[in-house]
Amino acid sequence: MKHDSTQSAVGAQLSKVTRLFSTVLAFASGTFFSQSQPVITAGDLFNQVGQYYRAYSNQFDPMDISGGTAYIVPGDLIGSAGPDQFWDFSTGPKEKVLRFDYVSPAGIEAAADFAAAKVAEKKTEELDGSVQWLFFEQVPGQGRKVYGFYADNPLFTPSNVFVPPILDFPDRITYGLEWTTSTTFENDLSINNADPTDPDGVGLFNIRQQTTLSSKFKADAYGTIVLPDSLGAFRQGLRINEEQTIDIAVDLGEGQFQHIETDYTRNYYWLMPGLGIVAQLNSTQNSSLAPDNFSRATAFLRMFETNKKASTGGNCNNPGSVTDLKIRLDGGSILLTWSKAECASQYRVEYTSNPAVAGSWTPLGVPTSNLRWLGENTAADQIRFYRVVSLK
Repeated sequence: MKHDSTQSAVGAQLSKVTRLFSTVLAFASGTFFSQSQPVITAGDLFNQVGQYYRAYSNQFDPMDISGGTAYIVPGDLIGSAGPDQFWDFSTGPKEKVLRFDYVSPAGIEAAADFAAAKVAEKKTEELDGSVQWLFFEQVPGQGRKVYGFYADNPLFTPSNVFVPPILDFPDRITYGLEWTTSTTFENDLSINNADPTDPDGVGLFNIRQQTTLSSKFKADAYGTIVLPDSLGAFRQGLRINEEQTIDIAVDLGEGQFQHIETDYTRNYYWLMPGLGIVAQLNSTQNSSLAPDNFSRATAFLRMFETNKKASTGGNCNNPGSVTDLKIRLDGGSILLTWSKAECASQYRVEYTSNPAVAGSWTPLGVPTSNLRWLGENTAADQIRFYRVVSLK
């Protein structure tokens, strides 16, 4: 079975190399690295009981409607849409440490309203010990099905049940993929307006609130992601751009909801094969959608510790992309080397002189089970691009 997302091209001029290109080779020590299009599958995400990760985060006051405590986003952090991006998350704010544990919902009091959930994500702020819960199941061939969340709040009732549940991260995510979600949840807003000096004060009363969340997602960029040194990881990953609309309605006791406000946020997620969501950046919530390169954020998370190991995603039906693809040139011959891909038993080397033409790739011999390919002693004066296709 062919893996749909093959390694992107690595180019080299093989013979009669121009003086300029020879100089580039000398500076690069004859080595080139691929810019592959990564594929994120269910096996890459955190969805198994016993997994955990920890992440650095900034400090933001959730009651700050002015955004004065928001994180000031560096101008080069977000990057642009498209291929060949570079995101350095090795440094950033460390005011808080968040721990995410994936546990069984069985026996958890907060899980009472989420009976269909198979996994609970327990988010703990290590500084003060506060906890929030997300309840979901991983549906094979579909994605992560989220039933809602539970969060203690001084004003709102904590249980927030999604009607309907949403599939927020599909089972397979590739560059350019777009999808949408929409759900509604209700809770009670408790307000105490009693005057302690007035024995006839009205006291505590509740307002029923309805929140509708609608999101448009797009995997709009890919490139190299650098994580904190404690993980020592850098590899190709995807960026997901979420445009979220938040509609608020309330029932003032008349038995029907009245719309009172619409707000917007833009959220970015960076996903890496084997490690899932490794970074997240959320814009402030405003009456208009934040621009692509927004300057203030309520949250900036960076994974720095985990017990997760790269997964084959269950039945191992889809070979992963090769990594560490390198090309070396000696005279008119080339040597391609790469690292083993998940679920792949063979590899096919292909070339083209024009990678913009999808049907122009030509196999170079029969597939190989080795992690190297040597040959292509070319006498013609030409430029060629190479890729390695993972096969089942």
